[in-house]
Amino acid sequence: MTIPEAVQLVLQAATLGKGGEVFVLDMGKPIKIVDLARDLIRLSGLEEGQDIDIVFTGLRPDEKMFEELYISDEKFTQTGHEKIFVARNGTQVSSSKFQVPSLPPATCNLQPVTCDLSSAVDALIAAARAGDAGEIRRVLQVIVPEYQPTEPANQPTSEPAPITTPARDLPALSDLQATLRLVDG
Repeated sequence: MTIPEAVQLVLQAATLGKGGEVFVLDMGKPIKIVDLARDLIRLSGLEEGQDIDIVFTGLRPDEKMFEELYISDEKFTQTGHEKIFVARNGTQVSSSKFQVPSLPPATCNLQPVTCDLSSAVDALIAAARAGDAGEIRRVLQVIVPEYQPTEPANQPTSEPAPITTPARDLPALSDLQATLRLVDG
């Protein structure tokens, strides 16, 4: 799907909204990153394996192989547009109670309390302000039980390697004779 096609679908979904719906868009067939990289290499006048290599580095923590557009108890309702669906969950979020930590911004007390969604979001914000990635994952797992992080909630996050070369100092694609590093699914 091209960017204009995606924008058109989003705008059409916006006109269908009555308030509170979650729209799922049929974006067509997925494109593999490796195929996209090969096309870019070829269209740049380079040859894979000679001028440039593709290196498969694997997934980093919390990266995923594919996008999950729905969970098991959701149902989809067709709209008037063949590529726009409304997702309906069996549970009512507004009336749900969550067992989440009480996280006052200053103290980050981790004692669990029963609260509503608004309080759960407040706990999530407090964990984010405290920079506690493990606690963010734990609160997300409480709010969204289907969420399964790749690292345990009590483990620190693996940070990606920093980019040491400013973008302005990088060579143009036509001058590039280095290894292209991609994550492929």
